[in-house]
Amino acid sequence: MDETRRTQIRDLLSALKVSLSREQGEVFWTDSRNTVMAGGEGSGKSFLGALRAFTWGLTEPRTLLGWLIGDDFEDARREMDLVIQFAEALGVLDRKSSTISTHQDQKCRVRIYSPAMLTLPAIE
Repeated sequence: MDETRRTQIRDLLSALKVSLSREQGEVFWTDSRNTVMAGGEGSGKSFLGALRAFTWGLTEPRTLLGWLIGDDFEDARREMDLVIQFAEALGVLDRKSSTISTHQDQKCRVRIYSPAMLTLPAIE
């Protein structure tokens, strides 16, 4: 990953007011194509996975489509809810074009404004 993209991701983390622990940083910043996270319930796997998918997706110019996949809709819902939360916090969630179900057992489609349209809020 080049330094420009790394800086963009750091700016997104700052705008989201996210600070990673050393252990989270090791997983988050790895350049490995495939990453496996193991941990107990409440250890932050969903948070870190959603955060990485969201920030890396927004900063990769070739990303046009992203998937969150689970055995069923409920299996990936926690990550989807976090992506929605991150997008809302940055003001890049396109609610009109999204279909966000109120039930966890139904599919969602979340549309985020493209990186070309993205202007980050001022970081205080």
